[in-house]
Parts: sequence; structure tokens; C-alpha cells
Amino acid sequence: YQMHFVIASAIQEQFGNDYYSYCSSLIKSISDDIERNHYEHGYQKANIIPYTLSIVEHTKKHRSSKDDATLLWRIGDVLRDVGDFENAYACLTNAQELFEKVCGCCSKEMADCLNSIGAILYSSGKEGAICYYQKALDIYKAIYGCEHIYLAKVYNNLGLAQLDISVESARNNFNSAFLIW
Repeated sequence: YQMHFVIASAIQEQFGNDYYSYCSSLIKSISDDIERNHYEHGYQKANIIPYTLSIVEHTKKHRSSKDDATLLWRIGDVLRDVGDFENAYACLTNAQELFEKVCGCCSKEMADCLNSIGAILYSSGKEGAICYYQKALDIYKAIYGCEHIYLAKVYNNLGLAQLDISVESARNNFNSAFLIW
């Protein structure tokens, strides 16, 4: 990471204010790679994270597009997959803020991001996952109606998060997911 940060700093020094425009296509390409490799093992996906994080760090003040938010969201998911919950949470909350600015608070992208934040909180044993899952579920329902596969995934996540709190609520969510699948 430190070496990538130094390289990114040198590139930034050379290109000055045009740095972000030079990096934006690279950021989109890296984001697409992460999505394409979504189902590969964490150690394979993790190979592109250090360079990506250094670019993301250097372009922080220029973030303004849906592509930037999507990159942060995908990196957050990969970091969760490899167990780096703290950095995953930071990436996803930054993505959430940016998605809200560029896509609105009721967009599919926002719901995807909220579901991912819920997954991080659940995976790391922290409270709040159910709230994020519920917000994602509400947005998906508003966009897709009541029988879309995205809802099934969130119902399943809600069921898992509720197992320790209310077996009945968990069962209801699992049943809702099953009926959609």
C-alpha cells in the first residue's frame, strides 16, 4: 500500500489538477474488475485492493460520480469478504454519502450499499444490521414491488440478523425469501 501511495503521489505531482481525469478511467476499470470477479475467492480479489485504495485516497476530494461511489461500494464488499471490516465500513459509508448525492436516497444503488453496510455490521458482530437491511428492503420494494430477487436476498439477511433476537421474526423473513426464490 505504501509503495502504491508513493507511485500515486508521484503521478499526482506530475499531472497536477488533471490527475483525477487521468485516474477516472482506471478507477472505472478497477471497479469493473472487482464486479467481474465478485464470486472469486477473497485472496484473488484482494490482490487489486492496495493499488485501488491508493488511487481512491488520492482522488478523495474529487469524488463526484456514480462510478466513484460504485467503486467505493465494490471495494467495501471485497474488504468485507477478506475480513477487513473497519476499512469496509469506511468505504461503504463514503459510498452511501456519494450515492445519496448523485443517485438519490431511494435508488437501487443506495439500497445495494445499505444492504452491504448491514452485512458488514452483521459479519463483525456489531449492532445496526437490521436497520440497514430494513432500509434496503423498503427501497427495493418501492422500486421493484414485492417479488424481486433483491428482496429475497435482503429477507434472508434480515432472517440471519434476527435469529438471536426473535426466532419468529427470523422465520417470517426466511419464509418471505423462500416464497420469492
